[in-house]
Parts: sequence; C-alpha cells; structure tokens
Amino acid sequence: MREPAVPAQATRRLMHWASRAAADMEGVGDVWIEKLADDGVLKRRSDFYTLSAEQLLAYDRMGDVSAKKMVDSIEASKGLGLRRALIGLAIPMASEGTAKRLCLAGYSTMEAVAAASVDELVAIRDIGPKVAESVNAFFARPEIVEEIAALRSHDVLLDVLDEDKPVDVAAAGDSPLKGKAVVITGSFTDPRSGAKVSRPDVTRMVEQAAAVTASSVSASTDYLLAGENVGAAKTNKAEKLGVEVVRPGAAVVVARRGRRRLVLRPDDVRRADEVMDRPVLAIGERPQCVDQRRQRDRAQHERLHQRFAHQRAAEADRGAVGIDHADPQHPLAERLPVEIRQHQRRVETDDDHGDDQPVRPHVGG
Repeated sequence: MREPAVPAQATRRLMHWASRAAADMEGVGDVWIEKLADDGVLKRRSDFYTLSAEQLLAYDRMGDVSAKKMVDSIEASKGLGLRRALIGLAIPMASEGTAKRLCLAGYSTMEAVAAASVDELVAIRDIGPKVAESVNAFFARPEIVEEIAALRSHDVLLDVLDEDKPVDVAAAGDSPLKGKAVVITGSFTDPRSGAKVSRPDVTRMVEQAAAVTASSVSASTDYLLAGENVGAAKTNKAEKLGVEVVRPGAAVVVARRGRRRLVLRPDDVRRADEVMDRPVLAIGERPQCVDQRRQRDRAQHERLHQRFAHQRAAEADRGAVGIDHADPQHPLAERLPVEIRQHQRRVETDDDHGDDQPVRPHVGG
C-alpha cells in the first residue's frame, strides 16, 4: 500500500482550513482534499490557491462542472479576512472566540497578531496566559511565517473585515443597545428568505450595536434576545430576575450605510426607519418594506401582461393565427408566459401570507 505524501494530521489541518468556519470552500469536499493530499498536490494551506481546473480534470470521476466549482470556490475563499484565517490556522488552545477577541482588540492584520507579545495578548479580555503563550509560540515557527507570506502572495485577505472590527462607539451613539448586557438564545432566520442566520452573526450584530454579549443570564443582564425554539430554562431565569425578554416580533436588524444595526422596540424601529436603509433581518416581524414590494410586483405583473398582449397583437397583424406555446423556438413561447406565471405566483403567495408568516426577499434595489 502506497504511503500518503502528507501525514494524516496535516490532511486534517487542510480540511479545517477549507471548513465553513474558516475559508468556507463550499465546493471542496474532504474526500478530494484527502485524495489531493495523498498525491502530494496539497501539502499546506497555500497550495489550495495553486490548483487549476486542468490539474483536477486529470483525476477520474472529475468533470468540467465539478472542477470549475472547486476552483471558483477556492477563488471566492480568498476574501476570508483575519478572523476566519485565524480560525483556519487551528492555533493550539485558541478557539473561535479567541480569533474574535483578537479582532475586537484592534489587531488589523495577521502580521500584527504574529508580532504581539505574550504580555500584550494576556492584556486582552478573556485571553489567559496559556492561550497567549500558545499563540505567540505558534507564530514564532518558521513554517508559519513562510505560510503567511505564501498566502499573501496568492492574494488571500489576512486583514480584519469591517464586520469584525471593534465597535465604533461614536457611530453607535444612537444605538438603544449601547452599553447593555445581552444574552442570545434560540435559532434565528431571515423571514423573507427562510435562510438560517448563525448565532455568531447575530452576536456580531449585537456587539456592533455597542452591546456586550454573555452566554448566561444573570442579574446584570439587560436583555435576553430570544429567537425560535427557545428552552424554558433561560426565559424562566430571566423572568425571575426581572430581565427583559425580547421575543419574536420585537427585534429587527436593519442596515445603515452598509452596516447592520439592531433595534429592539417598535419606537426604535420607527425612528430607525427615518435614518436607516430597509431592514435586512427581522425576527418574527414583517418588514415595513413588504407592502411596497407587493405594489412593485403587481405593477410589474401588469406591465408584463400588457407587453405580452401587444406582442400577440403584432403577431396577428403579421398574419400569425396564434402562438404555439409548445414551440420552444417561438420568441414568445416561453419567456413572457414564464415571467408572468412567476410574478403571479409571487403575488398570490404574498396575499396568502398571514401577519406572522415569513415573507420572501425582494431581490434588487
């Protein structure tokens, strides 16, 4: 049996770099990573960014579509940013929370983290001496220094993203959560698309609103932000301690100048509507922009019907008896009827929504 070119532990590190929490290479599966590592094509993380479709097509059971998907996924992962890159490096004793805290502490580049002393790292909230020593020793290894340089040479972004930067207290001056202690529990979804919103994403939005997050409810907690499928333990404790529970229908996340912000009460939502863009996430509450979207959809639906009628009349004027919708070559056979049916379904579906039902997103400006 042929020995693999890369040790199993190194292969697991490659898989971790490609994982969702790190580079998020959706089109690159563990089976292919293991195969490419066994063949010596992948030895370190930066080798991902040298892969080409031609190399992948040399393998059995690898088609053009799969090869393109892998290459595109790797290319898209170059924008991962400092926090995800720190997670992907799998630094011993350093958790995902450690990566977040390093970004919130003001470190803006991978090189800045690598240059930090143990004393500087220990000074960061919730980073202890053992974790600080492990991070410092990790970046002192020559192979890690070379790897960071190699990743940079392939245009991999190792700088902090705006969403992971420390809270701009001045910008968050009007936030109702400023200085508040918030505990987050339950699951969260975008009611317009049905897509799940991860807990870390919700946590970052709360922190960007100048709040402090905690994992458990205590007497010092200001709000318990409760999503769906919440257990009774935290809500009962919050009610016992007099902590305000923010339930579905009371919390809306909105975007302001490209940055997400969280507001809690209807009054705050109305005030936010005056200065912020449309909501991008609501918890159990229909955004106010839905009615406007319905009106746009109905107007577009009517325009499509008129356009279809005019083109049919033009066909008749040219001597055409009718339109054969079974003929895919006919210019009107599929395009306009499909558009009309799609818009009709959207309008009908919106009409069927109750006030407490999710509403699908409007894509566009």
